[in-house]
Amino acid sequence: MKQRQKFTLKRTVWAFPALIFLGSLLAFAPNIWAVGTEVGTLIQNQATATYKDANNNSHTAQSNLGNIEVEQIYNASLDEDRQNKTGAAGQTVYFPHTLNNTGNGQDTYTITVDQVAGDTGDFALLEVYLDENNNGIPDPGETLVASAGSPGTITLDPDQQVSLVVGGTIPGGAVAGNTFDSTLTATTPNGAVDDLTAGNGVDGLEGTNQNKVTVTDGPILNVTKSSTYNHQNTFNDISDDTITYVITVTNTGQGTAYNVDYQDVLDLTKFSVTDVAHITGVSSNGNFMDTPSDPDEGSQNSNTVEGFSPLATNDANGDGTAGDFGVRGHDDVLPPNTTISFQYTAPLFDTLAAGVHIENEVTILSDNDDDGNTTDPGETLLSNKTIDTIPQTYGVTATDTGANGANGVNDGGDDDNTSNDKQFVDTAAAGDTVLFSNVITNTGNGDDIFEIKVPNAGEAGNTFPVGTVFTFWNATGDTALIDTNTNGAVDTGPLAAGASVNIMVKAKLPAGVFGAGPYEGTLTATSAGNSTIDDTAVEALAAITQPAVDLSNSSGKTVCESDGDPNANKHPYDPVTSPGPVDTLSGNIGANIPFYLCVQNDAGVSDSFQLSVGSSYDGATLGSLPAGWTVIFHDKDDNVITTTPALPPGGTYIFHVHIVVPADPTQALADFTSDYDGDGADETLDGNSDGDGDYPIFIQVKSNNTSAFDIKLDALDVNDKEDVTLITNQTGQIEPGGSITYNHTLRNEGNTEELLSISGANSLAGSGWGNSILVDTTGDGKPDKPFSALVAGDPVFYYRGDNTYASQPYGADPNYPAGDYIVLGPGEKLNFTAQVFAPSSSPDGTTDTLTVTATYNGGASTVNNTDLTTVQRGQLRLVKTVAIDAGCDGVADEAFLETASSKAQPGQCVVWQLVITNEGTAPASEVEINDSIPAYSAYVINSIVSGVGDATTAAAPAVTLNANTDADDNETHANGYFAKKVGNTITFYVGAGALQSKGGVLTPGSAASMRFRTRVE
Repeated sequence: MKQRQKFTLKRTVWAFPALIFLGSLLAFAPNIWAVGTEVGTLIQNQATATYKDANNNSHTAQSNLGNIEVEQIYNASLDEDRQNKTGAAGQTVYFPHTLNNTGNGQDTYTITVDQVAGDTGDFALLEVYLDENNNGIPDPGETLVASAGSPGTITLDPDQQVSLVVGGTIPGGAVAGNTFDSTLTATTPNGAVDDLTAGNGVDGLEGTNQNKVTVTDGPILNVTKSSTYNHQNTFNDISDDTITYVITVTNTGQGTAYNVDYQDVLDLTKFSVTDVAHITGVSSNGNFMDTPSDPDEGSQNSNTVEGFSPLATNDANGDGTAGDFGVRGHDDVLPPNTTISFQYTAPLFDTLAAGVHIENEVTILSDNDDDGNTTDPGETLLSNKTIDTIPQTYGVTATDTGANGANGVNDGGDDDNTSNDKQFVDTAAAGDTVLFSNVITNTGNGDDIFEIKVPNAGEAGNTFPVGTVFTFWNATGDTALIDTNTNGAVDTGPLAAGASVNIMVKAKLPAGVFGAGPYEGTLTATSAGNSTIDDTAVEALAAITQPAVDLSNSSGKTVCESDGDPNANKHPYDPVTSPGPVDTLSGNIGANIPFYLCVQNDAGVSDSFQLSVGSSYDGATLGSLPAGWTVIFHDKDDNVITTTPALPPGGTYIFHVHIVVPADPTQALADFTSDYDGDGADETLDGNSDGDGDYPIFIQVKSNNTSAFDIKLDALDVNDKEDVTLITNQTGQIEPGGSITYNHTLRNEGNTEELLSISGANSLAGSGWGNSILVDTTGDGKPDKPFSALVAGDPVFYYRGDNTYASQPYGADPNYPAGDYIVLGPGEKLNFTAQVFAPSSSPDGTTDTLTVTATYNGGASTVNNTDLTTVQRGQLRLVKTVAIDAGCDGVADEAFLETASSKAQPGQCVVWQLVITNEGTAPASEVEINDSIPAYSAYVINSIVSGVGDATTAAAPAVTLNANTDADDNETHANGYFAKKVGNTITFYVGAGALQSKGGVLTPGSAASMRFRTRVE
């Protein structure tokens, strides 16, 4: 017994529906089945809107792609009941059937064959085979699908049909008159299978075919039909294709069949037969008999002469009406165990569409009981149905339109007005979109989709300037073509055989490229069904013209004062000659200064322009504005803009730009110099001739689409702002005969350079009090030399605006006359100390006021600090320093200084250190220190530590610091020191005998150290 198999059959012929372009484009899958589009197909929709703006420019806006996936529809049919078979005991009788998947997706069918109750008995063997060659019988090697009690499965693609043969073996003991029935069933869990038998056949049910054989001792005719599709020419040509049919009839019964009539009718909608001479190769084989008149025969020589010979006839169905072309034959007598066959070949129409099924079956009429007629039950027999399919041929043409040309007009017309496979445009402006119209025609015999492609500019087959972008549209250019078959390429969409579609190719030219051509790109249309089939056309452009734009100043925000001349530039700028600014405006620090402007499109195409401002231009690159400077563009109605709208040729646009001067004086200098023309040297631009340097304001307009641009120079003079600060007033205690040092910072907060001198005066100078103002002359950060002792050229270290520590020569700046001064520019500062000395005779409680004065502006301006110093024998000194803890691990990464040597990043930690020392001769009691969490910082919990002694400035403390570990940072230590954090305040209670809420005693010469950490926000 053959092994039953599960198998899947694949169709090989594709069909593509036609496409109609409307206001939106629908994308269909490449397969349209009996009930619609193939399952899983992505249906896409994209809309395109066209409109005009206020400047009469045309615009296009495309929607996103809308997508919906096709759901599966399940349909199938089974064809058909076979009730007229006769057979003999022990004979296997074959019943042909057709299973067709008429759904839109693949489906799997369960095939069963069952014995039927109510007849004489069961078949001895009941099987179902796949009739792969459609000849009505199972041939060696053909697949066993199912048998009685053992179902099988078949998987079919959409629109695929297969031939099945049920073979039923009659039991050897059967006698004439016995009947044997079977039922072939095809089912799917996804829906019903349609029984194509009228009225759903014997059982009236869907998905079943009933087969019946009656045992007879008379003649038993078995007929099979096979077909061969003859592809005469090339793969892509069906012009001479034919089908050859072979019909075989065998009498396997015990009796003779009389008056056997063979009727094989052709479908004249598919076969190109208008004369019997068109049917060729008619021949026969076998022992055919033509007898004289015989009473037992019941007939007299009919339709044959000297034995059987099938005849090409135009009355193939024997109804007496001409025009039924086919093959008809007659055999007077067909004895038992006799086999006859005949064959013929018929031509097909070469206009048949791909995928058309050619179905055919032969009708056999016989007088089995010799009663003189062929109308008794079982005397009409149909063969199996042969199925042949027209193969797909592929062809395409891509052509130019050869019409509608007009020089100087870019409208998609063919400017040479000649059909020569070259769509020609004579001229277009740089940045313009060139329109090319083409016609794509499907010359194949089936639906097809054609992939449309133009090589990238600069590649083989495309000499357009690199950067040219080709896109593909419908005939009117208002709906973009999309990838309807989802294979990654833009296409025409499904196109029926013989149909044509007009498309538009748009070539967006790059900005900045112009000149004479020719520029040519090859358009290729390729069949999606057969990628070896394609055709080409050329998109040609003769020349690209250069664009231009002109930017000029205006006297007001609603006024345009352009020159109206497309060949002139009203306010040109050339970095080689470095002309002065057109307009120079002035303003204070933080001011908002408007410049009024107008742009004129001097190009031959509509264009829009990006607006930008910078402070330098070297002929190629617009430099950025200085740090802190900002600009805002407004139209004449004060709406914020960044570009102009699209301007038609010759069109103008009024706008203004607000230059916002920084509020930081270091970024808004009263005297500014820079290399604004890119020659490598700083220059001073004095637009209003007031003696100081102004800020260059370069304003540029640059096309968004072409190489057109223009740039002009204006200037902004920032008004002077003098602002010097000195910080800070301080207090301290001192022992009689001792000294104390106060730290001060002198800073230039204005936008002008200042020449400064520093002095100090004691209020008790007459009682022996003195002072010394010290500056750093060694670069170690420690003031070491009195300001009053400096001589010309001495180095004085200070902080520049970028916080670098540098020196300058005292009183010897090359930009100023020699004198007693230091120079601080905007944002620069000088750290210095004021040291106060008390005479040893000063009684306890005496207070001196030191006035520290910085003098500038030629002595006309001063700033002061006052340091109050009180004589106290129990003197405490509190020093605060800081260090970075980048890893937040509680360990300082550097030495502690009053100003950290490193900068902290957000997320890093900072360690703050306090050291208090009793520098007096008497104990200090109830010592309490309060500190706070600084701004822009967050406290690190449980980071408070304290200990006895001076921790020094080293990263590692020189004393033991004990940590608080309770949740609220409030804990008693064994060493008697206490600390707590409440809100943003940290309080330390230090000294012997300290309590949780009260400080202790700090004896002379003793010290305590405290630290806590914060995290930079």
